[in-house]
Amino acid sequence: RDDLAGELDRTIPPLNAALLQLAGLPVPVVSAAQGAVGGGGIALMLVADVVLAGASLGLRGGYNAIGLTPDIGSSWFVTRAIGPQRAKRLFFCNDKIGASEALELGLVSQVLPDEQLHDTALALARRLAAGATRAYGRTKLLVDGALQRSLAEQLALEHAAMVASGADTEAAEGVAAFMGKRAARFV
Repeated sequence: RDDLAGELDRTIPPLNAALLQLAGLPVPVVSAAQGAVGGGGIALMLVADVVLAGASLGLRGGYNAIGLTPDIGSSWFVTRAIGPQRAKRLFFCNDKIGASEALELGLVSQVLPDEQLHDTALALARRLAAGATRAYGRTKLLVDGALQRSLAEQLALEHAAMVASGADTEAAEGVAAFMGKRAARFV
């Protein structure tokens, strides 16, 4: 391509904006990946809070093999998930990482037969959507930033989140359901 740099310069900012929107959602995000996943697809997979994989999953960093570098957050998500040494190997070597290795590394939380992946991911998304979504949002903020904070900072944020949750109608319903020995019905 004659203007590859210009095309990348025009294409990447809207993709970054989309990734930031997904990452910033105050509700759990579930992804389901199978087959070949590489490049920016890795970031799209890992931006989720829960990542399910089909047995056919095959990850490849891909970028360096074609003279490019990671984009749309893939270096950030992969490094946070597996550490800098393993992330560099994934991106430098372009070796295929199968579903079972992705699970062992912590890139995915569960591996399923491909034919079960869609239904399982959809059932999980529905289950989470019926839950205490504001509490999930607070939990997501706590967990996503935990590695950058000291214990004292984390304790203070947990305290504030617990108090905010305690003032929420979700907690009132959850406690009433627990005391009444029934399933909670969150709105």
